Amino acid sequence: MNLRVTPEEPLRLMSVHAHPDDESSKGAATLAMYAAEGADVLVVTCTGGERGTVLNPAMDRPQVRADLPRIRRAEMAAARDILGIRQHFLGFTDSGLPADGEPLPDGCFAATALEESTASLVALIRDFRPHVLITYDETGGYPHPDHIRTHQVTTAAFEAASDPGRFPGAGPVWQPLKLYYHGALSRAWFQTLHDGMTARGIASGMEAVLAEFGPGSAEQPEFTTRIRCAEHFPTRDRALLAHATQIDPNAGFMLHDRAVEREVWPTEDYHLARSHVPVTLPEDDLFAGVRAERPTVLVSGGGVAGSTVAYWLSQRGYAPTVVERAPALRSGGQAVDFRGPALTVLERMGVLDRVKERDTGIGDCTVVDSAGEPYAVIPAALYAGGLEVLIDELIEILHDRAAQAGVTFRFGDSVTALAQDDDGVHVTFEHAPPERFDLVIGADGAHSAVRRLAFGPEDAFTHHLGCYYAYWEADNHLGLDGEGMATGDGETAALSVFTVKDTRRARVGLLFKADQRLPVGRGDRKAQTKVLKARAAHLGWQAPALLAELDRTADLYFDAMVQIRMDAWSTGRVVLVGDAGYCAAPTSGRGTSQALVGSYVLAARLAAADGDHSTAFAAYERAMRPYVEHNQAIGVQGSRYVFARPTQEMFDAMAAQAHASQPEPGLESLLPT
Repeated sequence: MNLRVTPEEPLRLMSVHAHPDDESSKGAATLAMYAAEGADVLVVTCTGGERGTVLNPAMDRPQVRADLPRIRRAEMAAARDILGIRQHFLGFTDSGLPADGEPLPDGCFAATALEESTASLVALIRDFRPHVLITYDETGGYPHPDHIRTHQVTTAAFEAASDPGRFPGAGPVWQPLKLYYHGALSRAWFQTLHDGMTARGIASGMEAVLAEFGPGSAEQPEFTTRIRCAEHFPTRDRALLAHATQIDPNAGFMLHDRAVEREVWPTEDYHLARSHVPVTLPEDDLFAGVRAERPTVLVSGGGVAGSTVAYWLSQRGYAPTVVERAPALRSGGQAVDFRGPALTVLERMGVLDRVKERDTGIGDCTVVDSAGEPYAVIPAALYAGGLEVLIDELIEILHDRAAQAGVTFRFGDSVTALAQDDDGVHVTFEHAPPERFDLVIGADGAHSAVRRLAFGPEDAFTHHLGCYYAYWEADNHLGLDGEGMATGDGETAALSVFTVKDTRRARVGLLFKADQRLPVGRGDRKAQTKVLKARAAHLGWQAPALLAELDRTADLYFDAMVQIRMDAWSTGRVVLVGDAGYCAAPTSGRGTSQALVGSYVLAARLAAADGDHSTAFAAYERAMRPYVEHNQAIGVQGSRYVFARPTQEMFDAMAAQAHASQPEPGLESLLPT
């Protein structure tokens, strides 16, 4: 009997189905997810679906019906390629769906002796050597004779494959370690999706299906294992549509709202029927107890980059722990917006709809002179993109998503020392006992402690852009309502004030020129306040009142406008992501997007390298460099024109350029579909 896999051995998954298209309607996103992670996935199709009917009216033509066996095999090949898996026909003939009392056709799968059909699957199991088998429960999922027979054959083969006395000519014995039953298309799934769509004012069209689940309907096994695979639902849908004779794109399963599905039911679900390895239920991984021990990763920083990279690592076979210096999730801060690929990352995480619900809906910003006379309007699209949220709300959403995926968070602690060797990193914490990790990721911002400990002093990597920025809260005595106002002297300082959501409070921002770094400590509030008042008191308009709020606010943020530029973002087993490795500066407007994209790419490259961190880190840097350099160039440009006295013509030209949506460099390889 085989033991658990070693890190060098690929995980193998076999999913046994009755007909072509069953693999795409039951567990397809799971198959695509594991295949993308590097598992060897084989779909076994017991019959060719020869006696099926054409269910898509657009394909129901005499020439299609006459050539259905060949067409269904071609459809299966297309779906196989979309899912990124292997597929094998077991070679039996479709039984059709006889009417009550009607006999099974001679020679069909359901009429074939169980011993004969089991022998065929045993030979395939011994050849492929899967660690995990998936099939239907004893009901077949629905009472088609081929589905019920598929259950019988698979469960018999699961036991017989490891018995040297059974089918001795079918190859060396092999024991699959786990057997699962599909939980697809359950009543709970239909009901939850129906309720979710109805609550959002969307007609579900599922009332008739729900009515069929009456008191007498068969109970499905409980879900023991739920696989979060919503990012692969689009792949599932493409695979389904490849079965064009069976799937009507304008009916049935294809009609429900995909965004609602990702939010209310982001999993595919299974019942663990048998296991030869110890398990702890519930599970979130079909290979739980089978796969080699998951590599451990310490992520320093619980912000945007930290939670995002931890989430994606958890989905790719790693065990991440996030340590955050703050005692809880951070509150306050400015609004952030998203550009192109960052929206794709949020969508693949299944949180884009939640983020959209928090959209600030911010309006335009009126620019005034020192006397308060308006002379230009900054269109909201220039600073809010297509979607803007408050940073603390985004961090909360990302944290919750990562925590749901099993990521461990430790608040109120920080990394104080790192000691690497060939096998891992010994980490010393400010409070917790020392601990050993396979990898360490610095996601702790422009002032990264991990970068300082692993690469050297901060000054070696910071490039000052000639200015400082600060923001703080103030009373909204201007009566702003989801809009902004700004002023500046055209040379050395620019002041802005916005209200977002809570119109009782305003968020004030100040940028001022400083060719050299100032001798002001990051925690020296008194010195920071003194500098801010000195640099902006001459601006007129409402500057005195807004600066006076500095004496009362509790959330002043003050920092130099810098970029982090490094020749390499990794050393040994330590790697940086987001602002810690390549801060583009707030004047780029790309920091949050860059953190989201970088986190996704880093986790993807680690998964693709199959545990070879050196190869993964190099691939991550190659993929991200063009994107980062583009964003940093925008940051430098922004720091130069931010103090210039603007004109309406300038803003209009910038808005037109933004609407042109020029492609950003390097994106083709960052987020492959």
